[in-house]
Amino acid sequence: LTLSEIQSEVNSSYPITGNGLVLSYSFESNFTNATGNYTYDTNNLVAGQINGSFNFNGVNTVVSNSTSATPVLTNAGTISYWFKWVKKNTGSNSRPVDKNGNYYMEIIEASNRIDCSFQGLSDNYLVGTGTNLVENTWTFVTCVYNGTNVSIYKDGQFVIGEPSTGSITSTASTFRIGSEGGTRWFNGSIDDVRIYNASLSQTQITALYNAGAYRIYNYTSSNGNGSINLPLTNTGLVNMSLTSTANGGYYQSWAINHNTNVDYLNTMA
Repeated sequence: LTLSEIQSEVNSSYPITGNGLVLSYSFESNFTNATGNYTYDTNNLVAGQINGSFNFNGVNTVVSNSTSATPVLTNAGTISYWFKWVKKNTGSNSRPVDKNGNYYMEIIEASNRIDCSFQGLSDNYLVGTGTNLVENTWTFVTCVYNGTNVSIYKDGQFVIGEPSTGSITSTASTFRIGSEGGTRWFNGSIDDVRIYNASLSQTQITALYNAGAYRIYNYTSSNGNGSINLPLTNTGLVNMSLTSTANGGYYQSWAINHNTNVDYLNTMA
């Protein structure tokens, strides 16, 4: 994926494009993979890091995909997604993403970390030491197998890796988000799940993180008087265009107030 491809996907409801992308859940209204479109319970859609996300209650909420529609990984693979995690305080672990017997990522609640497993490899489990998860915070995680190493990235940056070789197990099994088939229930929200049958590079992972973390917001108003409420929920770049027909087309007075973590604010009169 190039940076322009990633930015294009982020700002256009995440179509399936780019080298190796075989499964994608954007949680806008449906999800798309290599075999078609599928739906899920839209009652669980909430505000996400990138537009909508899916909310999981930590008890019985799961999004699943049948074995026949789930692509397998063999010689390389990448798992990536945004999530906002809430502890269950039960001591139990949870799996935001799981293709049972093939690959998964697991939150270890007692240690505030996330681990990664590609089954079938010479070293099939990577302990995510240093991932240091924080509750109620949108976090972007990526796990990559490139044929010689397994690595975990957090918010676009490398955290930990170890040598591993072989082929990823590719048995038929159901792909799930939010659970491991009746156990290890995830509590919180998940957004933009992506599975690649290729290994993304550090540059690609960082670009993918930046494209999701720093959104571009556009807002235009022709109101001569009154207030403007920007629909901002995430960090990003705000492009604001204000047009006034009062006082000869000039602003008599105006101010911008916000309580969001906007990085840049562009105003154009």
